[in-house]
Amino acid sequence: MGNGRIVDLTVWEDPWIPAQLPRPAKSNGSIVDPSLKVNNLIDTRSNFWNVDLLQAIFDPEDVALISALPVGAPTKEDTLGWHFTKSGKYTVKSGYHATRLDTSGTNVSFMGPDITPLKAYSWQVQCPPKIRHFLWQILTGCVPVTENLRKRGVNCDVGCSRCGAPEETINHTLFQCHPARQIWALSQIPTVMGNFPTESIFANMDHLFWRVPSEFYSSAFPWIIWYIWKARNEKIFENVDSDPLEVLRLAEKEAQLWQSAQIELINANQGPVDLVTRSRVRTASLEATYSGYRCFVDGSWKGSDKFSGTGWFCTSSSGEPPTMGAANIRRSLSPLHTEVEALLWAMKCMIGADNQEVAFFTDCSDLVKMVSSPTEWPAFSVNNFNRFTFRYDDVDDTCFMNVSLMWNSVGFYQIAKLSMIPVSCLLEVVFDKIRYSGDTKLSIGLVLVGVGVCTVTDVSVNTKGFVAAVCTLSTEEVLA
Repeated sequence: MGNGRIVDLTVWEDPWIPAQLPRPAKSNGSIVDPSLKVNNLIDTRSNFWNVDLLQAIFDPEDVALISALPVGAPTKEDTLGWHFTKSGKYTVKSGYHATRLDTSGTNVSFMGPDITPLKAYSWQVQCPPKIRHFLWQILTGCVPVTENLRKRGVNCDVGCSRCGAPEETINHTLFQCHPARQIWALSQIPTVMGNFPTESIFANMDHLFWRVPSEFYSSAFPWIIWYIWKARNEKIFENVDSDPLEVLRLAEKEAQLWQSAQIELINANQGPVDLVTRSRVRTASLEATYSGYRCFVDGSWKGSDKFSGTGWFCTSSSGEPPTMGAANIRRSLSPLHTEVEALLWAMKCMIGADNQEVAFFTDCSDLVKMVSSPTEWPAFSVNNFNRFTFRYDDVDDTCFMNVSLMWNSVGFYQIAKLSMIPVSCLLEVVFDKIRYSGDTKLSIGLVLVGVGVCTVTDVSVNTKGFVAAVCTLSTEEVLA
């Protein structure tokens, strides 16, 4: 044994105890650091084992074995030796002998503190997969802090660039660095000296996983850790100092948005859930107060069907009864094409209903990207996206409709608008060979009559207004 620094020999995992078969050390049951290194057991002043520390954490049998190991000069590196020969050099004979030894009664599966539960639980934390993976990297020591980079031969400064500490470890970066301490102090997770945060990364993660009292909101801790790490990277690579309060606010906001999305997804797939059973998850939803209209759009597509389905549901902030619509169309090329058709139809319906300040909602992320950046979706530029310029396509029929209203009475204007429905149905029967059932025809007739009775009060028409109304119907149906 030299200075105990051979590849950072670990106490609880590496077979360094010279028993009959080399094995890791055995704990006496006290609370110890799972990442404890062998070199931490050596008293640098006396250049010998720290006997008091050995007796505090190891089984008495191992204390005697460790104390018997000679310690070399502080400048001398450790060397590898073969336990089954006197010289410490490997021979084929000793290797063959070692393979024949009965190890059934001497192998011990668990010697010291086990961090496997921590690693396993990191994959069960309620957060995005990339953050769960980062939590696992923290517990396995795979985060590229300068301490780890130097171990892998990267020539870099081992000090912390944010606070000037002589060594940047994972625990220091996430819990002990001054900016990190400020963020944890500002968070809703209580910090207690000697309890959290501590000098052990495993104790800190154990505290966040299981020890935070339930009355405190702690489910945002994965995002806090994630954004502390991102703030560190911004300092390293961009020389940007992030304000701790802003980092915390961003982390909590991202946590609430993600948790809100998960709750809405569960409600959509399984119906309402009892939020009490979802521990430490804040409820969040769409803003309760809004102005204008909200139109929820969706499409249904199946490759084996001849038709696709489109539908919308519109609510109003003024307390008006909700409206809805559903229709069958010829099957589109793909589900995304159907989503586009559903949105276009919903837009036309909102225009026809004179609804203003309409916000459209969809569960299709590709549709949102398409609307935001239409030039990035050339496959839809010919088939569908030219119709997204509905403000221009509908200029003709909107213009004719306004002219009709200017020259005719409001009653005739309403009759012209209602006429669009039977004309559309007639064209579908003639050109698309669609057949409407008797119930559908009866429903359309009742709607037309009902709306006409409620809205048409006086009817006056002249030649110019009549021509404008006919042009409106013709333009609308050609565009459709």
